[in-house]
Amino acid sequence: MMRKWLIPVTLPLAGVALFLYSLHVIDRFLRVQMRDHPRYLLPFDQIEPSAPPGLSRQEFLAEVQKLGRLSERVNLLDDDTIPRLREAFAKHAWVEEVRQVEILGSEGIQVDLVFRLPVLAIPQVGPTRCVDGNGILLPDSCPIDGIVTWRGHATTPLGPAGTLWGDKDIEASAAILKVLHHHQEKLQIKAVAVRSGEVTFTTKGGSLILWGHPSGKEGKEEAAEKEKVAFLAKYCQDYGSLERPSGPQEIDLRPKKKPLLRPLGPG
Repeated sequence: MMRKWLIPVTLPLAGVALFLYSLHVIDRFLRVQMRDHPRYLLPFDQIEPSAPPGLSRQEFLAEVQKLGRLSERVNLLDDDTIPRLREAFAKHAWVEEVRQVEILGSEGIQVDLVFRLPVLAIPQVGPTRCVDGNGILLPDSCPIDGIVTWRGHATTPLGPAGTLWGDKDIEASAAILKVLHHHQEKLQIKAVAVRSGEVTFTTKGGSLILWGHPSGKEGKEEAAEKEKVAFLAKYCQDYGSLERPSGPQEIDLRPKKKPLLRPLGPG
């Protein structure tokens, strides 16, 4: 009795499964037949990503192609095209995240990327180098105009672009600058240094920001990072800059109860 009931149910399901499998086989066959057709071979330099600072799109693509050891043409029909492209773009030191790689048929390939944001420039014997907010060393093509300058002890990066700089003070300062980046237009921070584990910022207008210890390393009587950021944001919202209303000042953000402000003389 059970078998008689199952037959009318399983036969249509088997038919659907066979039909879907046949479609898969046909698709694979057509892909093999068409894979070398010029219509489905896209020159690598025609891929459409945005370019990071300091590089043209063509220069960026050439570096990605080299890192991924990819050929001059990309086959739009290959199953491994998207994962191989994702891997190649992710290897580039400028790339923080590969959001999407999308094949748009014969129209080409579009790549959506998140680039690392330079926040700190560290002078060297040779070219000045930059790191992002995570302390990752960026390529030497990184523009340094408008980037906060490191004024602490001199160090050199421990590894190549795309790896951590390797100095805890530089990495801690970069992490704070990442948090403050949204407010940088008003803050106008020019330089940063670390002395005895405490961070100090200097603004273009001549103010000093005594930040204190990095996040998570504050003492019992020291304000937390979010409180420091909130004070600076509110001050700039109220006055427009840290140099108003009475000129350059020392802003001590360390006290937990309330930041201390002290006027500084011109220059």
